[in-house]
Amino acid sequence: MTVSVIPLALMGNLTLQRISDAVREWVASGDGEKDELEEKWDEEVEEAENDVGGLTMSFLLSQALRFHISGNLANSEGEEEGDLKYQHTVSQCIHLYTWGFICMFLFVMILMKLQGQADTMKDEAEEETRRIESRLLGENTDAELALLHREGNNAESKQAQAEFVERLLEMLVVAFSMGMAWSMFFATKWYIAQTGTGQGDDALLALVVAVCISGVCFLS
Repeated sequence: MTVSVIPLALMGNLTLQRISDAVREWVASGDGEKDELEEKWDEEVEEAENDVGGLTMSFLLSQALRFHISGNLANSEGEEEGDLKYQHTVSQCIHLYTWGFICMFLFVMILMKLQGQADTMKDEAEEETRRIESRLLGENTDAELALLHREGNNAESKQAQAEFVERLLEMLVVAFSMGMAWSMFFATKWYIAQTGTGQGDDALLALVVAVCISGVCFLS
């Protein structure tokens, strides 16, 4: 049941993103057109929203996985109360490491496969929109204009759908890459804590974990 919070977070983020996007479009179209600076503003805000959504889901995923594996629910900062962090077994550490590698696999699959398909879909929609706009500049009968406008609406709908899919995949890339990082971090913390290192001194435990993870990252 704890995993159900992740799709709820995804739906909440997507809803807030649509509201935010509508507000930006309303502000940008106030003077009748969307200039280059407004396009850049929209792009940067969307990127930040994708990062926030992905980070939210990754942290909730790590919380749910840790609760599923150990039966202990960490607080809102990801910390386990009292001596619970020192009571994990090696098998629980391996279990959490395994989920970290699963997140890494999903991250690579989305990045290499699905995102490439989404980019192709978006490029095709943009190309179709440019083609219709160029045809509208020529001489057309009323029937041809009506047909072109219908095709233009369909192209805009496809472009909006492609942008939605692209943003969703970007959020999932962040979610799984950060999910991998959270899992590796907490699994390492569990493993070091179960040896008794830093027991009674959380600052020492945090220092040892930081040095170990930094060393592995440096050597790799």
